[in-house]
Amino acid sequence: MRTWRPTSLIVDGLTSLPTMTKTVHATGIVSALFGDGAPLDLQTIPADLPFDEVILRLEAQRPVAIAAYASMLVRLAEAKSAGLLSIDPFVLSATSEPLDLDMIDAIEQAFEVRPTETFGSSEGVVGPTSLRMGV
Repeated sequence: MRTWRPTSLIVDGLTSLPTMTKTVHATGIVSALFGDGAPLDLQTIPADLPFDEVILRLEAQRPVAIAAYASMLVRLAEAKSAGLLSIDPFVLSATSEPLDLDMIDAIEQAFEVRPTETFGSSEGVVGPTSLRMGV
């Protein structure tokens, strides 16, 4: 049975970016709304780290949600299926790259969670999509 763990991880970005230890967003909206009492602790794991390091960090953090490149979610699904990753997030969101149906199936089979795709633009438009729902 899954239990709630108030940590969300983003596997995205480059090692040149700082690792976030507090809830952050480029707009500062989370801090403005919640101050230090934000409901989730947002952490980042740079996507250009060696994959073994990404796995170690995910295992240490035990996230409830992961937002990552679609290709990274597929690699994580492969690691999960191979028994190299034991996390059970509630939410998986692909960003920056589209998911095809084979990718969705592989991720859903490994994690037992249907991934969503999140579109964001610099104009502030953000929205989830689902190929299965035709959205």
